[in-house]
Amino acid sequence: MCGGGSDYASQRQGIRVYASAETPHARPDQAHLEPRHLNCSYCFYLSKAELYPWADHPKLTLETFQTFLDQHVPMSAPMLSFMWQGGEPTMMGLPFFEDVVRLQMRAVREAVPDARPAVSNAIQTNATMLNDNWARFFKR
Repeated sequence: MCGGGSDYASQRQGIRVYASAETPHARPDQAHLEPRHLNCSYCFYLSKAELYPWADHPKLTLETFQTFLDQHVPMSAPMLSFMWQGGEPTMMGLPFFEDVVRLQMRAVREAVPDARPAVSNAIQTNATMLNDNWARFFKR
Protein backbone atom coordinates (compact mmCIF):
# COMPACT_ATOMS: atom_id res chain seq x y z
CA MET A 1 0.00 0.00 0.00
CA CYS A 2 1.22 3.46 -0.68
CA GLY A 3 1.60 5.18 2.63
CA GLY A 4 -0.63 2.84 4.60
CA GLY A 5 -4.31 2.14 4.44
CA SER A 6 -6.12 -1.05 3.67
CA ASP A 7 -5.99 -3.39 0.71
CA TYR A 8 -8.91 -4.45 -1.42
CA ALA A 9 -8.99 -7.82 -3.12
CA SER A 10 -11.74 -8.96 -5.44
CA GLN A 11 -12.17 -12.15 -7.43
CA ARG A 12 -14.72 -12.70 -10.15
CA GLN A 13 -14.63 -15.30 -12.92
CA GLY A 14 -10.97 -16.18 -12.49
CA ILE A 15 -9.67 -12.61 -12.35
CA ARG A 16 -8.29 -11.28 -9.10
CA VAL A 17 -7.69 -7.61 -8.51
CA TYR A 18 -5.52 -6.43 -5.64
CA ALA A 19 -5.77 -2.72 -5.09
CA SER A 20 -4.43 -0.33 -2.52
CA ALA A 21 -7.22 1.64 -0.92
CA GLU A 22 -5.04 4.61 -0.15
CA THR A 23 -2.83 6.37 -2.70
CA PRO A 24 -1.71 9.61 -1.08
CA HIS A 25 0.66 10.61 -3.88
CA ALA A 26 -1.80 9.87 -6.67
CA ARG A 27 -2.43 12.44 -9.34
CA PRO A 28 -4.55 10.56 -11.88
CA ASP A 29 -4.23 13.39 -14.39
CA GLN A 30 -0.46 12.82 -14.50
CA ALA A 31 -0.33 9.09 -13.77
CA HIS A 32 0.35 8.22 -17.40
CA LEU A 33 3.46 10.41 -17.54
CA GLU A 34 5.79 8.39 -15.32
CA PRO A 35 6.64 4.67 -15.54
CA ARG A 36 6.42 4.37 -11.74
CA HIS A 37 3.96 7.11 -11.04
CA LEU A 38 3.51 6.72 -7.28
CA ASN A 39 6.82 5.26 -6.06
CA CYS A 40 4.95 3.09 -3.55
CA SER A 41 7.15 1.99 -0.68
CA TYR A 42 6.19 -1.68 -1.12
CA CYS A 43 7.30 -1.79 -4.77
CA PHE A 44 9.96 -4.42 -5.44
CA TYR A 45 11.27 -2.50 -8.43
CA LEU A 46 12.23 0.66 -6.56
CA SER A 47 15.11 -1.15 -4.86
CA LYS A 48 16.14 -2.74 -8.17
CA ALA A 49 16.21 0.43 -10.27
CA GLU A 50 19.97 0.80 -10.01
CA LEU A 51 20.45 -2.77 -11.26
CA TYR A 52 18.40 -2.05 -14.37
CA PRO A 53 19.30 1.51 -15.41
CA TRP A 54 17.25 1.57 -18.60
CA ALA A 55 16.26 5.08 -19.49
CA ASP A 56 13.29 3.94 -21.56
CA HIS A 57 11.74 1.57 -18.97
CA PRO A 58 11.19 -1.37 -21.35
CA LYS A 59 7.82 -3.09 -21.25
CA LEU A 60 6.64 -6.57 -22.06
CA THR A 61 5.59 -6.74 -25.70
CA LEU A 62 2.85 -8.99 -27.01
CA GLU A 63 5.46 -10.69 -29.19
CA THR A 64 7.59 -11.53 -26.13
CA PHE A 65 4.51 -12.69 -24.25
CA GLN A 66 3.57 -14.95 -27.19
CA THR A 67 7.08 -16.46 -27.09
CA PHE A 68 6.63 -17.11 -23.37
CA LEU A 69 3.22 -18.72 -24.00
CA ASP A 70 4.69 -20.94 -26.71
CA GLN A 71 7.12 -22.31 -24.11
CA HIS A 72 4.85 -22.29 -21.04
CA VAL A 73 1.54 -23.60 -22.34
CA PRO A 74 2.71 -27.09 -23.42
CA MET A 75 3.94 -27.69 -19.86
CA SER A 76 0.90 -26.26 -18.07
CA ALA A 77 -2.24 -26.35 -20.23
CA PRO A 78 -5.14 -26.47 -19.79
CA MET A 79 -4.60 -24.69 -16.43
CA LEU A 80 -2.64 -21.45 -16.56
CA SER A 81 -2.17 -18.87 -13.85
CA PHE A 82 -0.62 -15.43 -14.29
CA MET A 83 0.21 -12.68 -11.78
CA TRP A 84 0.71 -9.18 -13.14
CA GLN A 85 2.66 -6.85 -10.85
CA GLY A 86 5.66 -4.59 -10.72
CA GLY A 87 5.69 -0.93 -11.46
CA GLU A 88 1.99 -0.39 -12.18
CA PRO A 89 0.70 -3.05 -14.59
CA THR A 90 -2.38 -1.07 -15.59
CA MET A 91 -0.05 1.44 -17.23
CA MET A 92 0.32 -1.13 -20.02
CA GLY A 93 -3.21 -0.16 -20.95
CA LEU A 94 -6.45 -2.07 -21.18
CA PRO A 95 -5.93 -3.03 -24.87
CA PHE A 96 -2.70 -4.81 -23.86
CA PHE A 97 -4.51 -6.97 -21.30
CA GLU A 98 -7.41 -7.65 -23.68
CA ASP A 99 -4.85 -8.93 -26.20
CA VAL A 100 -3.08 -10.96 -23.49
CA VAL A 101 -6.30 -12.78 -22.57
CA ARG A 102 -7.00 -13.53 -26.24
CA LEU A 103 -3.47 -14.91 -26.68
CA GLN A 104 -3.79 -17.01 -23.52
CA MET A 105 -7.11 -18.54 -24.54
CA ARG A 106 -5.96 -19.23 -28.10
CA ALA A 107 -2.74 -20.85 -26.88
CA VAL A 108 -4.58 -23.19 -24.50
CA ARG A 109 -7.19 -24.14 -27.11
CA GLU A 110 -4.45 -24.94 -29.62
CA ALA A 111 -2.42 -26.96 -27.11
CA VAL A 112 -5.35 -28.93 -25.68
CA PRO A 113 -8.27 -28.69 -28.13
CA ASP A 114 -10.56 -31.04 -26.16
CA ALA A 115 -10.02 -29.44 -22.76
CA ARG A 116 -11.91 -26.52 -21.30
CA PRO A 117 -9.33 -23.74 -20.82
CA ALA A 118 -8.78 -22.75 -17.20
CA VAL A 119 -6.84 -19.50 -17.32
CA SER A 120 -6.62 -17.15 -14.35
CA ASN A 121 -5.04 -13.74 -14.18
CA ALA A 122 -4.37 -11.74 -11.04
CA ILE A 123 -3.25 -8.14 -11.06
CA GLN A 124 -1.72 -6.17 -8.21
CA THR A 125 -2.54 -2.51 -8.66
CA ASN A 126 -2.71 0.74 -6.74
CA ALA A 127 -6.02 1.27 -8.60
CA THR A 128 -5.34 4.85 -9.69
CA MET A 129 -5.72 3.91 -13.36
CA LEU A 130 -8.91 1.86 -12.96
CA ASN A 131 -12.16 3.09 -14.49
CA ASP A 132 -15.44 1.66 -15.76
CA ASN A 133 -13.75 0.06 -18.78
CA TRP A 134 -11.35 -1.83 -16.51
CA ALA A 135 -14.27 -2.89 -14.31
CA ARG A 136 -16.13 -4.29 -17.32
CA PHE A 137 -12.98 -6.15 -18.37
CA PHE A 138 -12.51 -7.67 -14.91
CA LYS A 139 -16.15 -8.73 -14.87
CA ARG A 140 -15.89 -10.65 -18.17
